[in-house]
Amino acid sequence: MKRLLVQGVFVSILLGSCRAGPRPAETGEEVYVVKPGDSLSTIADRYHTPLSALARRNDVEDLNQLEVGRSLVIPRVRFAAPSVGVSNDDPSALDAPDDPGPLPLPKLGPQVEQPIAAGPGEPLPSSPDRGKSPFIWPVDGVVVGLFGRYETTRNDGIEIGAPAGTVVWAAADGRVVFSGTQAGYGSLVILLHEGDVVTLYAHNRDNLVKEGETVYQGQPIALVGDSGGASSPGLHFELREKKTPVNPLTRLPR
Repeated sequence: MKRLLVQGVFVSILLGSCRAGPRPAETGEEVYVVKPGDSLSTIADRYHTPLSALARRNDVEDLNQLEVGRSLVIPRVRFAAPSVGVSNDDPSALDAPDDPGPLPLPKLGPQVEQPIAAGPGEPLPSSPDRGKSPFIWPVDGVVVGLFGRYETTRNDGIEIGAPAGTVVWAAADGRVVFSGTQAGYGSLVILLHEGDVVTLYAHNRDNLVKEGETVYQGQPIALVGDSGGASSPGLHFELREKKTPVNPLTRLPR
């Protein structure tokens, strides 16, 4: 199972066929001029946008050839899924003078039921890593977006690139406290675990569980998609301990 930061070969596969040229910047998109020492990866990290989305938006075919002075359009994709709120007065929170803090949990209550994806006639597989560690990887894919604060935004989780329709698994035993859609994030599942720990799974194609269900570690709970404005298929995954965002890579097995 791949766990490394995405490399050029993977991005090339994701890019597929290229257009004649990138579209001009649209409303809400920024333009960045490449400086000496820049790479597509460092620019993607700086603006917290998936490397594959940045390359696709600008029709970059060779990640090793980035001309100084070239203008790159920064996609609007910003992965910071709705999650449990944290007070700006909380010293343990990831805050800053101009940082509004993590986004609040979507309002809980009756939700429109999500369609259950029709399978090929056989049950979806559970994770082969079930029971091997307190938290397991929620999807078999490649990390394309990292946790942390960047120059213009922050990310309370990680992005894992994977083909559309890939099974998303519960990272640990828990209870479904939200299964629905959220503007900008598409289909979203939120699980509550022992010890006041919450995990979030966003941009799904389909949610496979309903609010109130109890799920076991490694159980299929969603299918990878690009809902909610994501420019390429993948999973946004967050982990919070007592309402505080935690880098999932520090909890997931290496």
